[in-house]
Amino acid sequence: MTHKTITLIRHAKTTYPDATLPPEDPCIIPLDSQLVTSMAKNLSQEADWYVSPLKRCCQTYDALLNAGAAPVSTTLDASLKEQNFGDWHGKKIAEIWQDIAHLPSTNWHFLHPKIKPPHGESFEDLVARLEDFMQKIKTNNSQEIIILAHSMVIKALIGMAMQDNINPHASPQKWDYHSMLAVDIQPFSLTQLTFLVDANRLRKKNRWMLNILNQYCF
Repeated sequence: MTHKTITLIRHAKTTYPDATLPPEDPCIIPLDSQLVTSMAKNLSQEADWYVSPLKRCCQTYDALLNAGAAPVSTTLDASLKEQNFGDWHGKKIAEIWQDIAHLPSTNWHFLHPKIKPPHGESFEDLVARLEDFMQKIKTNNSQEIIILAHSMVIKALIGMAMQDNINPHASPQKWDYHSMLAVDIQPFSLTQLTFLVDANRLRKKNRWMLNILNQYCF
């Protein structure tokens, strides 16, 4: 095996009040059967799946299974949970702005990657949480891997892959977290990476390719 394909699926749309941070574990809005069938039939049937245990991912997973998706194996992995916004889950964004107006900002998300909500975690914390998972993906023997997770998780995994291309030995303290946040991940969309397993033997410097981003019209 010289390469492996990692397919990243964001869960379906969820239902919660506008202008608020989502609650920690909301339900999905029922999916259009034609759309979910179209995605399911385009997924590899030779893949190991890793799924966030939060409800919105499990419900999306069940919908894809019912539409014909056929995993080789499935692992519920807690490291794939969405960024924990702690006390801010379900809170109006305008109220949160009042609390963070004096703190550092970023262009592509309302929270700077270093800001940690009360009883929650920062985006940098989320990336640190995913380091062991990323290593597991790189060493997994399967040629096809499907990850069903959340927007911030997928941004982080894409960003970690691209940072690995730039400098595989760089300290996480030197990673560009702002660039990770600059990727927009749509609900029930498919993103795909290729990882070159034998890069060292083949004398290849860059090990990752971003093949597909936000594909949702199948």
